[in-house]
Amino acid sequence: MAAVGGIEKPRALRLQGRVAVVTGGASGIGEATVKLFAAEGAKVIIADQNDADRERVAREAGGSDVARFIHCDVTKEDNIAAAVDLSVSVFAGLDIMFNNTGIIGIRCPMKLPLKRTITSTR
Repeated sequence: MAAVGGIEKPRALRLQGRVAVVTGGASGIGEATVKLFAAEGAKVIIADQNDADRERVAREAGGSDVARFIHCDVTKEDNIAAAVDLSVSVFAGLDIMFNNTGIIGIRCPMKLPLKRTITSTR
């Protein structure tokens, strides 16, 4: 139930049956996104370098049946691949990639070649 104007209304569950990976999902906007996606029915992979808050955020999003955490540095392609692999192996697919992570400082543009195709098991 969600309170709207002081009245409890059932959630629409607009993301029921969907699986999302949220980078930067352990704090701030990413954490709020994880919780919203979960409240709307999605299963969520929290991909973040912030290991300190991972258990709390996953628990508050609904526990291990709803949210899982993976340590992820978005500048490393193998870390992103591991987050995608976790979503497929644990929740049988991937429907949403929410890139919330930013990189601070001056960097050269990254060119990441697409090395593989993601195949859902659903």
